[in-house]
Amino acid sequence: MRRHLQEIRASGKPAPDKPKTLTVRTATWLITSHPDHLDESSTLKLKKLLSRCPELDAVAACVRSFATMMTERRGSDLESWLASAESTEMKPLQSLARGLRQDFDAVTAGFTLEWSSGKVAGNVNRAKRIKRDGYGRAGRPPPPADPPRRLKIITPPQLPHKKWIRTTTCSYPTSSTGTARHR
Repeated sequence: MRRHLQEIRASGKPAPDKPKTLTVRTATWLITSHPDHLDESSTLKLKKLLSRCPELDAVAACVRSFATMMTERRGSDLESWLASAESTEMKPLQSLARGLRQDFDAVTAGFTLEWSSGKVAGNVNRAKRIKRDGYGRAGRPPPPADPPRRLKIITPPQLPHKKWIRTTTCSYPTSSTGTARHR
């Protein structure tokens, strides 16, 4: 084996490239991307991926139909989509369908109506971030700290009685003051 490897190393040829494996993130991106936005190599990767796993092909079909239903505001198709999602053997899709059924009217209205609370929610998140960033600056007091914790410092008995545990209050990190000894 050693001689064989020495010959290969002496030839000066580079090692062959390892084929790149498809990551979960890339597979998710391929499935959730709009088919018109994928280039030829990505489309080929997606076709290979879906041909290897029929369950994943069913999930991809559900994802595409859900995205179409959202972008084209077809809330009337929600009932049929829920039925197809529940008929798959994929537990996460079945769970999503159950959750959407619990608030069916609101989800249908969200898919059908043109009004959205997205801009309001974005501004609320922005205000919360500004508030978090402002703590400790601009004269505002910092947020309250954790309450002090009670520590038990065990000292060796000085006298022949049993009262050798002393309780004290301090905040972390603890200091090594007091009569605590480390052996």
